Amino acid sequence: MNEVAASYGLALFSLSKEQDIVEKRQKEVKDLRSILRENADFITVLNSSFLSLDERINAIDKNLPSVDEDVKNFLKIICRNNRAKFILDILDSFNSYCNQYRGIREGILYSTIPIPDDSKQKIEEKIAQLEKCSVELTNRIDPSLIGGVKVLINSHIYDGSISGKIEKIKSSLLGKEDRFHEN
Repeated sequence: MNEVAASYGLALFSLSKEQDIVEKRQKEVKDLRSILRENADFITVLNSSFLSLDERINAIDKNLPSVDEDVKNFLKIICRNNRAKFILDILDSFNSYCNQYRGIREGILYSTIPIPDDSKQKIEEKIAQLEKCSVELTNRIDPSLIGGVKVLINSHIYDGSISGKIEKIKSSLLGKEDRFHEN
């Protein structure tokens, strides 16, 4: 995380904490982050030197009408300070501060098909028991798994995928084959 993102992320987190709306604001920012990731051209517009500051500010109001006013004002400050290219990093930084404050670890749930919310929740509960903290997982599709799921949280991998099991069997067999040739 770069210094700019950390500073701005901390500023929004501090404001949210002061207003006692960390959880609510985190959800809003996650939704905004998803929208911006899907519409990367919007960040390009906000970062454009071909548009005046007023045009970029108006783009925020026009294209993000349902976004919380404090968050929109925060985005406007980012634009005024010519930091729009860091918006996603800033929102990621804010999310990290919120997770740390709330005692949550985020991870990725890899699967071959989208996981229904109730199943995802059960997996989160199981991983939370193993990690001894709250866990939020984002489902990503990975066809190379063949079947099953794999969870990556921090640097720990919980692999219940078929491809992972095949890999373990392969390693086991290769290990036994090496021992067989040594005798």
